[in-house]
Amino acid sequence: TAYSLQALVLVLVLTEVRSQNFEDFKFKHIFDGASLDHLDCNRRMGPVIGRFSYVNRDRNTFIVNPPRSTVLTDVKNICMNGARKKPNGLYTSTKAFTIVDCILEVNLQTQTVYQKGTPQTRSIKVGCENGVPMHIHG
Repeated sequence: TAYSLQALVLVLVLTEVRSQNFEDFKFKHIFDGASLDHLDCNRRMGPVIGRFSYVNRDRNTFIVNPPRSTVLTDVKNICMNGARKKPNGLYTSTKAFTIVDCILEVNLQTQTVYQKGTPQTRSIKVGCENGVPMHIHG
């Protein structure tokens, strides 16, 4: 029946969301590179959309991870001793990170295009599961 099919789809969607891990977070939100000049939002967003969703995202935040930095360790630590838990369940980093957003701009002539936003250095808010970041918020 239609109701059973909807229930099955909901279970599959919830299973997909809950099965994410830190490697998935890195794939979606960590940009390994010495310079933001090398961040091509269109090229970077294609695999993210293909692997985790089937629709274009309005925005995706990337944390810049320069070579030989401690960014990965610092991001992991947000969910543990280095952060403040907010009432909404989000953790705010106590360290600042260099981040940049890839922002969706739909142009009927050129199709869908992601533009690189202005880099910022600030704290970030993450949703955590099992002690590791799963999602960036805001």
